[in-house]
Amino acid sequence: MKISLSGKLFVALVIVGIIFFIGTTGYVYIEKWSVFDSLYMTAITLTSVGYQEVHPLSRSGRAFTIFLVICGYGMLAIMVGLVSTFVIETEFTEIRKLKKMEKKLNKLENHYIICGGGKIGERIAEEFIKAKIPFALIEKNEERVNLLVEKYQNIICIKGDATDESVLKKAKVEKAKGLLSTLPSDADNLFVVISARAINPKLRTISRAAEEETQRKLVAAGADAVILPNLTGALRMVSLAIRPNVVSFLDVMTGTGEVTLNLEEVEIPPYSTLTEKTLGEAKIPKKTGLIVIAIRKKSTGTFKFNPLSIEKLEPKDILIVLGNNEQIKKLKEYVKEK
Repeated sequence: MKISLSGKLFVALVIVGIIFFIGTTGYVYIEKWSVFDSLYMTAITLTSVGYQEVHPLSRSGRAFTIFLVICGYGMLAIMVGLVSTFVIETEFTEIRKLKKMEKKLNKLENHYIICGGGKIGERIAEEFIKAKIPFALIEKNEERVNLLVEKYQNIICIKGDATDESVLKKAKVEKAKGLLSTLPSDADNLFVVISARAINPKLRTISRAAEEETQRKLVAAGADAVILPNLTGALRMVSLAIRPNVVSFLDVMTGTGEVTLNLEEVEIPPYSTLTEKTLGEAKIPKKTGLIVIAIRKKSTGTFKFNPLSIEKLEPKDILIVLGNNEQIKKLKEYVKEK
């Protein structure tokens, strides 16, 4: 059974305690000294300090001291070995982590980048992990990075400043599908959006903002969407006051209620058997148990809410559906049938 480094250190400390106990007891028994004098003599012997003995030693006491000196050198060797092991293991662990991270980064493509590992960034990461969506998270605080890496297995977490273009490039921004900037500073979020869009003009960017004035600047800089947490929080409080049942329903859809339902979008491939069929002929609720909330028509780019059963499905149409993860998985498989 492999013992951890902390376990080895604990065992070593127990051994040191036992040796000190034996030394103290030995001097009390052999030389008839007090406990304090015996403990002091044990300490200076084991640490090889070399101060003068507390009292003259008898022949038996000298033999016992030789035994303690040997134990002291053995104890020192154990401690040096443990410290060396700790340093080496730490270095190798860091090297392994870096190499593993580099391999994951090299494979990243069509992924998302989360800028900022605070509470909002962490929650986004949790949702991406649940949905099995590839992403890389950028955070400049080393303590926060270590916490996220320890908390979430296989997370790709880059230590660095997201406002630095080289860090964005390290996160493969040129190959990314989207970027979410959750930094606490509006100025930093603005800079990230500008930098990211300059590297990858096709990138979908979403940013948080504290001020409504910054929202306009972010949109002008190329952000596809801007979220104002303060405004969103205020609207939610109002909704809870005047329409609590609607909020409860939305909580269910966002996974914060007792039942987990999701709103999901599913695109109909050109080769799907559902193309040119009506919604009634497709029998999506019967086949999957999902509710079709809306259809975004590829031909017009507009949404048709609460579509009728006579609505014809066309290639590249996007279905907006409501259901659990298993039902959504069934629909994704269903639309791919040829």
